[in-house]
Amino acid sequence: MDIAASVKDAQILIVDDSEANVKVLQYMLMGAGYTSISTTTDSREVPGLYEQHRYDIILLDLNMPHMNGFEVMERLKPIETEGWLPVLVVTAEPGHKVRALQAGAKDFISKPVDQTEVLTRLYNMLEIRLLHKQMRHYNQLLQAEVTKTTDELRNAEEQVSYLLNFDNATGLPNRILLRDRVQQAQDRATHEKTVLGMLLVDLSRLTQVQGSIDVAEPVMVQAAARLQAWASPYDTVAR
Repeated sequence: MDIAASVKDAQILIVDDSEANVKVLQYMLMGAGYTSISTTTDSREVPGLYEQHRYDIILLDLNMPHMNGFEVMERLKPIETEGWLPVLVVTAEPGHKVRALQAGAKDFISKPVDQTEVLTRLYNMLEIRLLHKQMRHYNQLLQAEVTKTTDELRNAEEQVSYLLNFDNATGLPNRILLRDRVQQAQDRATHEKTVLGMLLVDLSRLTQVQGSIDVAEPVMVQAAARLQAWASPYDTVAR
């Protein structure tokens, strides 16, 4: 992302109960090249507008009727789940500056507004805001890549485990897994004083088709399927 180019395209919301103040700030920003500027003179609209548009910065007058700037910031906090409140407060009362920063504002502008101060603070804050969004985007991409890699590794481990214990052609337990199954069956038979049986099956004339995998594998798969259909749920059929 080209931060310098993106700053001018940032979404800005101007909030002031004075229409004259709104116009001054709006013309000032438009003259500086900012292209996406919204305004409202009713502070009660700010939470809903922010939830809908996710402005990159809000120029917020602190002293307003119905809902002052501090109340607006409290209403914005549950909406801004990333914890970075994009508020640049505008105030004529110096005593409110520290309180505004403690409430979550990122910077402040004094009234009467000075054009150089407004544009400088606005630009600096937008740079930080856009870098924050860029970092969040990269973190999301990184997390997605980590999740994908983790899933691929898990699938690979499952595949390796399968290949170690099962015959690839028939899907039956192989010799390694058969040894384990036989040991378990022997232990169970000894404990329960029962009899353990093992049946060895050979396929006649299989060697005659072993030279052709197109023939040999289907024969083995069919044999395995028939043996499994014949066996009980307590039996193990292996290759």
